[in-house]
Amino acid sequence: MVFSCRDAVAASLFLLIGMTTASCSRKLSQQTTAKTIHQLLGLDAGGCQFTSPKPKSSAVSDEQMPAVEQGPVTPDSVLEKILREAKPRFLQPSRYADRFTVPGIVLANGNTLYIENNRYGLKKSDGTVILAPMFDYITPAFTYAAPDSAKGFAACVGTGCNYYDADGKKVLATDYAGVLPTAAGTFIIYTQEGVGIVDAAGRTLVAPSFYDITTLDDSRYRPVIGRDGQGPLVPTAVNVNGETYKSHFFYRVYTHAYRSFLLSGDVSDTLWLPESKYGHELFDVHPHFVSAGHLMIDDMLVNVKTRRKLICEPGYEVRVVNEVRQLASVVAPDGLEYLVHFDGTLVTPQAFYNIAGVDMYEGNEASPNPVSVVSGAMPAPGSGIDPVTLDGAIDRNGQWVIPPEYSVVSIMGPGVLAGYSGGTIDLFDAAGNKLTAFKYTEISPFGDGLLLVAGEGGADVVRASSGEKLQHDLPYSKIEAVDFNGVTYYIAEGPEGETVLNETFTPVLPGFYAAVFETLHNGAIKVLTSYEERSGRYRLYECNGKVRKIKVQGREYDSFSWIASPDAGLTHVVLNDGTAWFVLSDGNSVPGDARIRTMAPANYRNLYITSIAIPEDLGGGETFLRIKYGMVNTEGQTVIPPTFDKIEPFSAETGLAYFLYNEFSDYAGSGYITHGGDVLFDMQYMYPTDLEGGLFRVWKNHRCGVVTRSNKVIVPIVYDEIEHNDSFFLLEAKRGKTIDRYTPQGTKIK
Repeated sequence: MVFSCRDAVAASLFLLIGMTTASCSRKLSQQTTAKTIHQLLGLDAGGCQFTSPKPKSSAVSDEQMPAVEQGPVTPDSVLEKILREAKPRFLQPSRYADRFTVPGIVLANGNTLYIENNRYGLKKSDGTVILAPMFDYITPAFTYAAPDSAKGFAACVGTGCNYYDADGKKVLATDYAGVLPTAAGTFIIYTQEGVGIVDAAGRTLVAPSFYDITTLDDSRYRPVIGRDGQGPLVPTAVNVNGETYKSHFFYRVYTHAYRSFLLSGDVSDTLWLPESKYGHELFDVHPHFVSAGHLMIDDMLVNVKTRRKLICEPGYEVRVVNEVRQLASVVAPDGLEYLVHFDGTLVTPQAFYNIAGVDMYEGNEASPNPVSVVSGAMPAPGSGIDPVTLDGAIDRNGQWVIPPEYSVVSIMGPGVLAGYSGGTIDLFDAAGNKLTAFKYTEISPFGDGLLLVAGEGGADVVRASSGEKLQHDLPYSKIEAVDFNGVTYYIAEGPEGETVLNETFTPVLPGFYAAVFETLHNGAIKVLTSYEERSGRYRLYECNGKVRKIKVQGREYDSFSWIASPDAGLTHVVLNDGTAWFVLSDGNSVPGDARIRTMAPANYRNLYITSIAIPEDLGGGETFLRIKYGMVNTEGQTVIPPTFDKIEPFSAETGLAYFLYNEFSDYAGSGYITHGGDVLFDMQYMYPTDLEGGLFRVWKNHRCGVVTRSNKVIVPIVYDEIEHNDSFFLLEAKRGKTIDRYTPQGTKIK
């Protein structure tokens, strides 16, 4: 196949290929009539049937675990004192309104799963209690199913678990050791005998006798997900670009830890998966959908409908290049790669040294002229010339649209490409037509389909889709779009510094500054006037360019040595004379802390998380700034002194704030603070970790276990390691070679 530099074939898919050729007249490969990878390389036509023999069963190790003597945890006495003294400040009323709501998980109908006395309950949006707090563990449906099916939750009371609708009614007539909703409207159930499946009516679809069951489906690859708008995933046929697809939903049923088969959604068809071995060890193969109707199982690409894998012969490897475009590379035993569609049709018969991957323009999947980027290198057998990677563009038929003359070809926007060569840049549309009358030396995308380009005539703003110049000879080398109060502005960088432009590229600030901050500070633009350590370096401007003044102790100031103003609730400033002040929401000011560098809402009541930087001597004249965190309230009062290595905001779902006192000490002192200022579990354990749903992994005497939020032991604290399994439901506890599995309410599964 011979291409011409002047040929530009309009197409809906373009690939950028790195080449070793620098001649536009060079043949891509020897003449061939091959249409598929199988014809080109002499492989079995159409691949072969995917089969995997049913594996022999093997027992799981029942190695006994020796008992571990439990002992007390000895917390840092200073930490205990800090947290004990902080508790009353959490409960101290504020003269300012609390600005944060009680934590909870809102369901689709507006009802909320809330937390009280360390248990979960259900209430209406008006506060009416539907179910009093009684659940130790909850699993909202949207955690494991599709986002549009958050119509209920699985929950456990004592030793029984069930699924509840959003109004708090039990769905299943029988309680189980564990219940997990699926995207198909069925339920995976957990019993002491094993794992099974029931439908919403409680009918048994798969007897609870298996090691584990998980699910997988390809819904994320189709524009229409195949839902009826109200119910779960249904096998509805949909038409996408003239081709009919059907929702593919599978259960993955495990007979043992690494032996499993795929079970169709209607539980009528099975497909055994191969074992993956490394030496004498077994590993999970992790099958996953890579497009609508195609699975990757290890390095095999399998068509779900035909049950055929793309390549059968040993020594070949299939790599997915672009899931959305259904492109793959086939690596031959000699190391050369070929670019193919998922059905084996060749994009081009050209071989490559390497097809490195894809850089797809974000949000471009629905473009009428979608573009994908592949980097690679074409071999030149017998030429004696070392490969030199050059880029070009071809359409989905393998025809060259942009000749391989560029060191790099990049996507600048939907249907717009840039070719870099010799220090200059050319712009092309999706058909390979040049959009520019001259070559640029610099180009950068910004905003909504705009480009800032620089050449001999200065910088211009160009619309990427057409090459139209919107602005001429701007004094900027970089422009970045930002959102200030819902309006698009631009931070522009020029020789004198940074400034802010409005939507018409008109400056709104009176000059250039050392830096402009990308986020507003209490509705104002924050600028740094100089990088030098001196007073008056920071200022605030309104979005209309007017300087914002702040009154401290009856006097107005418009420049500061430091300022932190996350919202209208509290501002902290360091004046040019070195004094620090908290400016309250009513305009009054109280003494602050000159060490404070950041301040952010703690997401509960009137609290803010602050940070300071403490220089530590590393020796040899070098210092290290160590960040420490604390809390203040809207009165400017210290709630927790800034002595912690980490404090995170309170979770909107759990109402807990994670803290880490000293990560470099033998006792790190980590845990969770409640809204009432209590420390969860009263510092009984080391390194508690939120496993979600009301469970926490904890450590004691170098062994770990799992407890509920109310400190009920679910998994004994005798294990080396505990993690969720693939379904993110069962708890897998490891000790030596033994793996024990528990449901969230503590039932041990066989």
